[in-house]
Amino acid sequence: MLCLDLSTYALGTREAVGIEKVLLLKEIADRIEVPSLDDIPGRQEVKETGMRSWTIPNTELTIVKVEEGPRAGRFLFSAETVELLEQFYALVETLPYKTKEKGRVTTPTVKQPISLATSAAIGA
Repeated sequence: MLCLDLSTYALGTREAVGIEKVLLLKEIADRIEVPSLDDIPGRQEVKETGMRSWTIPNTELTIVKVEEGPRAGRFLFSAETVELLEQFYALVETLPYKTKEKGRVTTPTVKQPISLATSAAIGA
């Protein structure tokens, strides 16, 4: 969850939301062409170009440099990307896995703790 900008979510829900979002991101990554490490900008390129964001080719999955707060200077999947992961997953859900590890992990039981945490937080 350290790779996600969850700053738009309430502090008490970030862990549960983060788990769900990381699982969605993994499901998406398992179904798309992920660039090789050689094609991903490294520290030197980022420093030389002043790069502040990078989008995985042929996707809208964007990593941005955090400008302020305790995570300033780190590159995270943007808050907008995190918010839209369900929609991105819906676009690739029927595509076959491209990775060797297979198996759907975004089942309704994974989402259940979020509902339970929310109910506990509001006293339901």
